[in-house]
Amino acid sequence: MKQNNTFSVLVAEDEPIILNNIIKKVQGASPDIRIAGKAASGMDALEILGHTHVDILITDIEMPGLSGLELIRQVKEAFPSVHIIILSGYSNFEYARTALRYGVEDYLLKPVEQETLCGLLRGLCARIDEERRMDGREILSLALNNSIDSDIPYMFSEGGFLLFHITLGNLPPSIEGAPIFCAEDTGLLWQKTDFARCFENAREIEHLWLIDEHLPTQKFLILHMDTAHFSAYYFCILLKKYLTACFHDLPFFVLSSPDLIPYQDLWKTGRHLRSLTQRLARPFVQEAKIAESTEDIQSGQSETVLRDMQILFTLNNETAFLQYIGRVLPDILQSPSAVFHPCIRLVYQAMHNSFQISTQECTIAEAEFCSRIPTMKTPEECISSLTESLKSLWKNASSHYTGSTLCARIAEYMEKNYSQQVSMTDLSECFGYTASYINRLFKKEYGTSPIQYQTVLRMSRAKEILLKNPDINIKSVAQSVGYEDSRYFSRIFKNETGMTPSAWLESQAE
Repeated sequence: MKQNNTFSVLVAEDEPIILNNIIKKVQGASPDIRIAGKAASGMDALEILGHTHVDILITDIEMPGLSGLELIRQVKEAFPSVHIIILSGYSNFEYARTALRYGVEDYLLKPVEQETLCGLLRGLCARIDEERRMDGREILSLALNNSIDSDIPYMFSEGGFLLFHITLGNLPPSIEGAPIFCAEDTGLLWQKTDFARCFENAREIEHLWLIDEHLPTQKFLILHMDTAHFSAYYFCILLKKYLTACFHDLPFFVLSSPDLIPYQDLWKTGRHLRSLTQRLARPFVQEAKIAESTEDIQSGQSETVLRDMQILFTLNNETAFLQYIGRVLPDILQSPSAVFHPCIRLVYQAMHNSFQISTQECTIAEAEFCSRIPTMKTPEECISSLTESLKSLWKNASSHYTGSTLCARIAEYMEKNYSQQVSMTDLSECFGYTASYINRLFKKEYGTSPIQYQTVLRMSRAKEILLKNPDINIKSVAQSVGYEDSRYFSRIFKNETGMTPSAWLESQAE
């Protein structure tokens, strides 16, 4: 990386001989320091500050017209980022003390000694360099979140940026309740990196910043360069080699902008890299690539795989369920996360549908499994972890199939299938208990049999339909709630309510 930061100095002194002497000494302090201007009065200094970028102002404490003290006050008000050094004689030390209260950095006694001036300027330049780095980081962070200032910051007025979007570990699915590393673990990962060292031989780079992202496992690495003669591909190779050395077998995904971009395009480019990362990052590999506009995001593959995996919803045998997953998952894990993540979601949805395990339990199990995905290192580890998660889910569900929980699951099943023909034999096969046991247990819990519970559900739904559509014919209502024979439906409705559907509807209108 380049180490050629320049610092601009304005010198204000009304005596020409002293002014020129100080300028020579300033120029001799460091090759990184340039003279932004020289002023013979406070008014001249303000005029120069109005159209020239100045980092450091060196001013005499006493000048004709606008005094040094008044100049300092106005500069601190209008240009608060300017660092000020005052020149003072022994006779006006009290003025110097007043100036220090205004917030000047330091004061020098006349005649100014070269060594003293050099030490003071070098210390100030180091502080300014750190301020620039911190200010730049804050400005870039805001820009990446669509808070771009209409005026280009001075430090970014030249050159452009190369953006890298870095994800450490596998990209986690967007599952509510799934923690993605603890903050301490994530911090330790990033502490292993020193990207300045990674690019120490890249002379094109002026500055670099590491910017926090929405996920703790992700960050933007931003390189600032003043030349278009560079290779994004070369920098990708450098970065991949460096991260591999840092993390060995931990997966990571790096996506780079293909070209230098101006400050105004930071948000648009950052958003594009975020979006592509979600679709292109592959699990269990270490990869760095350039974001080309023609990237194949494999959306068609995702749709095909999900369509094929619908077979899971027909498998209510644990062994067959696991065998199918073991057969299809290895190929899926070679695909981008845009394919892998929806497949995991579908597996747990199928667990709920095929085995009547509660939505809450499936959601908790899915979140717990997904929280481990970022640190998984191989497809085999992922398959083994998923298998154990599903087995644990079955085991816990089986142990819960007693008493109130079993009855609640049966009730949930009946509510979901109220319009279907469900027999006690169906319930027995579905939940693995005898029909008489289910009937007895359910009556004890709900005061009615499962079949009668379904009838109540049907009648409740029929009432909703009648109220919503008063002109609907009774046959349509009957079919909507699972009865093909409208006369039989009317008889059941009257048994439950004491009135025919038509009479009940009229009673509601009174």
